[in-house]
Amino acid sequence: MSQTNGFLRQVDEAESETLKRITTAWRNSAFGLDLIDGICMACSHKMGTQEAAKTLGLRLLSAMSGHRGIARYRMEWYEILTF
Repeated sequence: MSQTNGFLRQVDEAESETLKRITTAWRNSAFGLDLIDGICMACSHKMGTQEAAKTLGLRLLSAMSGHRGIARYRMEWYEILTF
């Protein structure tokens, strides 16, 4: 049985294996295809996800006062996804 403690929760062995499979699939698709350039350093700091991003090997991007600028991507005809 899982217990919730804020954002963290303890999972049982079966759920842990499921999470490992999902994480592996995500990493193989997003990372394996080199689809992620990096994450916004300022936003990841504010959201408390910076350490997780570093653990995943994501680059911290900070071209605009700690935030990631998007001008370069627009000039190279990338589609910008915001969420």
